[in-house]
Amino acid sequence: MEHAFRVELGVAGWRKSSFSDTGGGSCVEVGDGVPVLVFPGGAWAAVVRTA
Repeated sequence: MEHAFRVELGVAGWRKSSFSDTGGGSCVEVGDGVPVLVFPGGAWAAVVRTA
């Protein structure tokens, strides 16, 4: 069964995580009150390949 839902990401209070690097290549942003992870397709494919 596939579940789909839409979350309005623009309403979240975004902040840069302390886990982000200073060069900007590996940025982690946290959206307060938004229960979702967002990855570009290529990044998610890399995670799945290494799992």
